[in-house]
Amino acid sequence: MDQLTFFIQPILNIYQDDRCLWFSIYAVLFSIISYIILALPYLIIDHLKITRFNKYRIETKTNKNLGHKSIFLFILNSILLFCLSVIFWPLLSLSQINLSPFPGFIISILQILFFLMLDDLLFYFYHRHLHSPFLYHKVHRIHHSYRHSSVLAAIHFHPIEYILISLSFYSGPLLLGANVWVFYMWIFLRQWIGVSGHCGYKFPWEWQKHIP
Repeated sequence: MDQLTFFIQPILNIYQDDRCLWFSIYAVLFSIISYIILALPYLIIDHLKITRFNKYRIETKTNKNLGHKSIFLFILNSILLFCLSVIFWPLLSLSQINLSPFPGFIISILQILFFLMLDDLLFYFYHRHLHSPFLYHKVHRIHHSYRHSSVLAAIHFHPIEYILISLSFYSGPLLLGANVWVFYMWIFLRQWIGVSGHCGYKFPWEWQKHIP
């Protein structure tokens, strides 16, 4: 019994770290809530077929009914991410991610710019491989079930692809040892990019069009 306690107690201590709650549990929940908040206006527009927004649509064609499958994949992948983030917390805890006070807007913006560039670089490599014949047929084809732009396409991923996206997303904050507030800003921004990139609308007030 003493030997078992000797091995288990250090692991329990790691999970008692407050960072575990904020970076492994609350972060996943915040990501889910962020997507729902950002996607809901587009879902309402599409469901109610509000014509005043038609001039902002990128294309008029619609997809076959994939909504139920998208929601299923969203729930499945969210549960998967939640489980993996908890299981691998002992490894994640070795980074310098922290609960220190907000570091200030300049440092935060610089770090988030680094996260964006690293995420985009990693995206290039794994996305390129996902378009190889084998991985496309087995994995990436799921995402391309959406032939036309839709906000639901932003959550329509095979679990393997979703894991790759998550690894790319976590890389920057883990490398720099992000502050929790910067990490949550990054979560919200990344969800915003995903939603706006798939939503099928191009509004004049979108900030992304001003960034190369």
